[in-house]
Amino acid sequence: MNLQLRARQFLKRNFSRIPLFCSLINCTFDNHKNALGEFTSTLIFSFLPLLIAYLVSYFKNHDTQFWSSIVLNVRNGELFLYVTSLLAPVFYIVMRKRAERTVFPNKAIHILLYFAIVFIAAIVFALKRAGFTFDVISLSSMQYLIFILALILFYLVIVYNNSLLPNPAATIRDEEDEFTDSLTEHRRAQ
Repeated sequence: MNLQLRARQFLKRNFSRIPLFCSLINCTFDNHKNALGEFTSTLIFSFLPLLIAYLVSYFKNHDTQFWSSIVLNVRNGELFLYVTSLLAPVFYIVMRKRAERTVFPNKAIHILLYFAIVFIAAIVFALKRAGFTFDVISLSSMQYLIFILALILFYLVIVYNNSLLPNPAATIRDEEDEFTDSLTEHRRAQ
């Protein structure tokens, strides 16, 4: 059995009843592959300041560990800023007008989750900057949880968006068929 068929069966069996994930069954392997590329490049470029901070820290004293450097750089809630900037295009992608009869899957749930994540991230970050004291473990746990939810939402939105983009080959084929049909009708009329 090929990988694509097994993946489709896995998605149908495990995610078909979960509103946020149920439309994954309609996404192709290419939709996921393209989304993964876009997702990865976005993460790399958006977290470039953290990666550069690690490199500077490493070259300054060679015993710096990667994860400890990342944790040190986001310990004051900066990850909430990254989350809100990472999710910035989500609202536009979900709400964008599309061709007739094409609606973003589970649009309301995506928007609701988007606003919940962004609102919580903004409130907690603002409270932290205003001097409100949080338990360090609670703050870390909350920002990592919010970050993981944001990553899941961002990936799903990219995959669904890719599945809704027009397929150029199918569009050209449809136009050719339409032209052939109209030419046939024209010849019959003469």
